[in-house]
Amino acid sequence: MCCNLTLFKKYLHNSCQYVIHLVTIVCCLSFFLSCGNRSDQAYHPSFFDSVYNRLPGPGDTSVRPGDLELLDAAYSAFPNMGTGDLYRKYRYKFLYFFEVLGDEKRGLVFTDSIINLLAGKEENPDFVRLYVNALFNKGDILAQGKRYQESALYYMQGHKVALEKLTDPCSLVEYNARMGRLLYKQGNYERAIASFQAGLLDQSLCDTNSFFKFKATQEYLDNIGMCYNALSNYDSANHYYSATLAYINRQETFFSREGRYIAMAKAVVYDNQARIFQKQGRADEAQALYKKSIAGTSGYHRLYTQLTQLALTRLYLENNRLERAVALLDNLKASIDSFPSEQSLIGYFACMKNYYERRGKLSVAAMYMKEYLELKDSVQNLNTQAAGNDIINSFNTKAQNALYRKLKDDGRVKSVYLIVIVLLALLSVYLLILVKRRYARSRIFLQETEALYEKIDEKNHSLQSVFHALDQKNNEHISIMNVTSNDLKIPLSVIYETIGRLPVEVLRDDDLQESLLLIREASASSLHIIEEMHPFKIDQQVNRKELVDLKAFLEQSINLLEPGALQKKQRIELNLKQAFAFIDRQKLRRVINNIVINAIKFSNENSVISIHLEKKETSSLISIRDYGIGIPAVVKEQIFKHKKVEGLAGTAGEESFGMGLSIAKKFIEENNGKIWFDSKEGWGTVFHIELAM
Repeated sequence: MCCNLTLFKKYLHNSCQYVIHLVTIVCCLSFFLSCGNRSDQAYHPSFFDSVYNRLPGPGDTSVRPGDLELLDAAYSAFPNMGTGDLYRKYRYKFLYFFEVLGDEKRGLVFTDSIINLLAGKEENPDFVRLYVNALFNKGDILAQGKRYQESALYYMQGHKVALEKLTDPCSLVEYNARMGRLLYKQGNYERAIASFQAGLLDQSLCDTNSFFKFKATQEYLDNIGMCYNALSNYDSANHYYSATLAYINRQETFFSREGRYIAMAKAVVYDNQARIFQKQGRADEAQALYKKSIAGTSGYHRLYTQLTQLALTRLYLENNRLERAVALLDNLKASIDSFPSEQSLIGYFACMKNYYERRGKLSVAAMYMKEYLELKDSVQNLNTQAAGNDIINSFNTKAQNALYRKLKDDGRVKSVYLIVIVLLALLSVYLLILVKRRYARSRIFLQETEALYEKIDEKNHSLQSVFHALDQKNNEHISIMNVTSNDLKIPLSVIYETIGRLPVEVLRDDDLQESLLLIREASASSLHIIEEMHPFKIDQQVNRKELVDLKAFLEQSINLLEPGALQKKQRIELNLKQAFAFIDRQKLRRVINNIVINAIKFSNENSVISIHLEKKETSSLISIRDYGIGIPAVVKEQIFKHKKVEGLAGTAGEESFGMGLSIAKKFIEENNGKIWFDSKEGWGTVFHIELAM
């Protein structure tokens, strides 16, 4: 061990010498290549202003791909553009792809281009604020993609640069705004309020009549209102929304050239107020505000206009104003056709499904329901796939842009390649000489290290293969569950809704009415189970506790299960006292169904299954007894474990899945209850369920 440590120290000393030589050569190479950088003049307005004057403004929804081609052609025609010129180009494309189209991936490409362009120029007062804004913009894109941790890192990096390089007190205001929005998206509404209020305090240090201060103040007030709305504190939310509008109305005369922004800001507040009034049942006031919001955003922000139109459509449907709803949906479809948005199209399908349900056209409603589910699942899958590629694409884009700029601005691509090749050859010769001189003294250590790395590499490849196989299998299971649950939900929903809409004349027959109600109850229960088994909701299941009349509940449950017992000529006897429990009704139904089905499965023909309900001082006790084959001793310890029990089949050869009782135990214990059993092989089994009152 001591020998290995000594050898390692010597090797480390030798390696340090190599690094010193290598750094020296790289520094010389970097200095040489730095010759001939782009023009010292950052901007060339005499040329580029005429180009931008022919284009729609940055972030304008009227920008078209042809405008970008015109911009690229103009830049190709200018031989020696400056840093500021390139910044204008990248900024223009960023606003188009992210702000107008909502394309996060290409928005990241151009924020990365700006960051690469301005990195290392923080000392230049013309560029430092632009660099800070680029860091903040990248954080915005990551936050919209729900990559909150990465987003926070870029916000903090921008905050650090602003603290170190900017003396303007307004420079930190946007940091509080963005951190507040990030906390809001994560559901930390109270902390978000504190961050926005801190921003309000900071912006008081800004110039009194600056547009930046006006913009920040109204955003902070509106964002605080949104936080209170999320906390269901509607009075406080309305107070801040009203304060936002009052502030905009007082200040807008100072910023007459910013009419587009002011109209958009008001439209956002109108939309927020309308959503509160809609929740409070004030439909007419909500309708008026939605219309004002749509009027404020039309022609400026088509995506926001579409989303507000969807909100107004849902209001019309809630209040059964179907003619207004369908007229607005027709208008919305035309807008989506000319300006496609998956988010808007998902909302459109949902509204069309609700509209045709209210019209009683269930087959058409089912068609739109299918379109809605397919598009929603498709978007979720694409987001999942894209999440793993964003970082790789981002780094690739950085490297490509950096290399492209250096080669193009140099103007001597062939010379650079030749110089690099010569220097690399000299470096290789130099390193070979050094390695040859040190090789004898470090050979043993290198051999041991290579052997160790080979073993690590083998283990790593093995683990990667296992992880890849597991990931594929998991994705297959999720896809199958998605398709299966969607295919099951549609017909069950149609059955449930159809029975609910049957005319009174059909239900006058008592026997038929009872059968239809049983079918409707079974459909509702099945839909609930399918919903809980959805891959994106398995980990989000919560107890929906309510006060349950256990006697009526058991009678209803046994009515649904009795046909199965009659097939085996079995009889179910009920001895039920009046008792109540505070529990999740659907989960208890699944537990009772599981135990009773097992009793039927493992009991012989012409046997009896007894169900007792008794009320104790602080609890209720349900006992389910059968006189079947009993539970073998070797199986008893595995009954409540999450493991399939092999080798058990019903008395009529029914297949046993063996995992239902582990889930039953979990449900009962989640509801503060207990479950246990007594069984003797050949004599039968009794399960006991004790529920707190």
